[in-house]
Amino acid sequence: MRGVARRFPRGTALFHERQVSDGVTLLTEGRVKIASISEDGRESVLAFREPGEVLGELSAIDGPRSAGVTAVDPIEALVIPTADFRAFLERSPRAALWILAR
Repeated sequence: MRGVARRFPRGTALFHERQVSDGVTLLTEGRVKIASISEDGRESVLAFREPGEVLGELSAIDGPRSAGVTAVDPIEALVIPTADFRAFLERSPRAALWILAR
């Protein structure tokens, strides 16, 4: 599986809600906020994620992103293109089961 090391400054949106997936992100440094925006414009914070977490894996499998992700700290991450991630899951049933169990 190939990926690209990327850096994101604090406050950068890594993903936008309802965006079509272009990649899966493995967070290696920094924290992110996962949030959803309601119809009336209110933000609901769903979670915070730290290094070692995988972001965007479900939308790479089943459709548009269900929430937005924003850098709380400066971020370092490995970004894996969606097609490569899906090919990896096809070759690695254990990885696919791990994602489903999460």
